[in-house]
Amino acid sequence: MPIAGLAQGSEVASGQEAINMATRRSKSRAGKIGTFKAFDEYLDLPLPMVVNKPLLNAHGDKVIDMINVFANERYCELAGVNKGQLFGERYKDYFISDEGWMTTSLQALKGHAVTGQCYHRGLRSWVNYYTKASTMPNCVVCPG
Repeated sequence: MPIAGLAQGSEVASGQEAINMATRRSKSRAGKIGTFKAFDEYLDLPLPMVVNKPLLNAHGDKVIDMINVFANERYCELAGVNKGQLFGERYKDYFISDEGWMTTSLQALKGHAVTGQCYHRGLRSWVNYYTKASTMPNCVVCPG
């Protein structure tokens, strides 16, 4: 079954075709946040990964919270929660607010890829991160 925003290598002949297919699938499912549940078999990698939808203030210049759209098994394991506990919940309901993550998410929403290293209190470990805009509209992805 095709997954919104993803294309498998076996489905296409070139990298450009994969990008085009993923883009078409993403657009066909635009706004359907729940479709990220189907990504589990593709994103359950040994690295922690989370997709969040940043919530902006009234001026749109600051992230005030984030809604958890997807988290893979490794992220949930490190955070000490199961997927059902995170899906659709607000970031601040589970983790101590960290302005750094909020700023990083805003930069990613604006199209910047942000890299760095920090201690993530929620995961209780040091993480190297690469945050960027997701193929899901108005969302960011952060593999740890």
